[in-house]
Parts: sequence; structure tokens; C-alpha cells
Amino acid sequence: MLNNRPIWVTVPTIGYSPYLIPLINEVERDWAVDKVLLTVNQEKYVEPVQDFFRFGEPNIEVLETWPQGVSLHHGWNTAIEMARKENAWLAVLNDDIRLLRPGAISHVSGLLADNPSYAIVGLNWQEPPESTRPGAPPLRQVHGSYRHHGVGGFAWVCDPHKVALVPDDFVWWYGDDHIFLSAERDGHRIGIASHAHVEHVSGLTAHSGSESWIHEAVAKDVVAFQRIWPGQ
Repeated sequence: MLNNRPIWVTVPTIGYSPYLIPLINEVERDWAVDKVLLTVNQEKYVEPVQDFFRFGEPNIEVLETWPQGVSLHHGWNTAIEMARKENAWLAVLNDDIRLLRPGAISHVSGLLADNPSYAIVGLNWQEPPESTRPGAPPLRQVHGSYRHHGVGGFAWVCDPHKVALVPDDFVWWYGDDHIFLSAERDGHRIGIASHAHVEHVSGLTAHSGSESWIHEAVAKDVVAFQRIWPGQ
């Protein structure tokens, strides 16, 4: 709980990432995190993941994506809508990252609470912890996604009241770009937390070579993004 608002975390996962359990363990150790929402993005893994987390993890809720485990962004949208209803801060994390600061999610949520002009604050993916000056400003404004040295779509925290849902046109990629661009269009800032570092380990979820449907989805997403955000 932070400023009388709970902190939630949503993690989309294919279901077999070796980094998922260590990530959830780190998130669960964060004093202010109230709930973790898992979105399982392949139907065959939904039941095994549900069985794994069914006992002894009261703060973890497993959500199935739609349709049939294909849409990554449906899980994001579901979490955003749920967080709006409960007035929660919402962190969106990939299942192939490592949080390099204890309490990173509560720290970044606190930056959002203290800086209401911001809609989104990403974790620092741009530099390792040892390269960050101790006296660096805790929050710095950036623009767009990591493609433009902005927020990494694999680790960010938002005020769900200030972000847009991802249109159905997108399936797998560019949903983060759409959310970040929409927030800036609506007059909000986005930034990066200098002292909350994250490592994007392998791109496991997005680049699994055995999942041909992912590559087909990405090709469609490119067309959708260019149509909605020409010139971006």
C-alpha cells in the first residue's frame, strides 16, 4: 500500500521462463506489493501454472489470456482495467528480466506518487548499477520506448488512470509504444527511475524460435502500428 493505494504487478509469461520464479520471489519480498497477476500466454501452460501457484501464494492470481493464449496485450488491458477499479499502482514486468534493486517496484511507485505529472516510470535498463552516479536525480524524463532510449517495455510502472488500453489491432509487439505515445499525447510525462535497475536477460518471451505464431503476430503488429502512429 502506498498513499492509500495498493501496488499490483502483472507479468505475462509463456509459462516456461526460468526467470519467472526468481522474479516473483523478488516481487513478493517487496514490502508494498499487494497482488501479482500472471497472464499465461499459451493455453497448454495455463493449468500447470495455476496448479503451481494455487497453494501458499495468496497474493498471486493467474489470468488466462484471450484468445487462446495469443494476445499478450489482452493481459495488460485486463490488469489495467482491474487496477483502475481498485485505484492501484500497476507494474508491468516481462518474465525474462532480473530486478537489480530490492524493493524496486515500491521505489518506482513512490516516484509516481511524488510526481503526479508522470503517467509512467520505467526501471533503469540503460546502464548497470555501478555506472549510475549516486547523486543522479531519482527520476528523469524521457520520450517513447527503448527504441528511442525511452522506457523499456519489459519493466515499467504506471498510474492506470493515466494510460490507454492497447487496441485489438496489436497482438504481441508495439503495445508498449502505443501506451507511452498515448500518455505523452494526453499531456502526461514518462520517465526512468535512475536507481531502480533492471536487466532484460534474453527476450525469451518475444523471441522463442519454436513459436511460429509469435512471428506472424509481430508482422501484423508492424502494420497496425504504422497505421495508428504514422511516422513513429
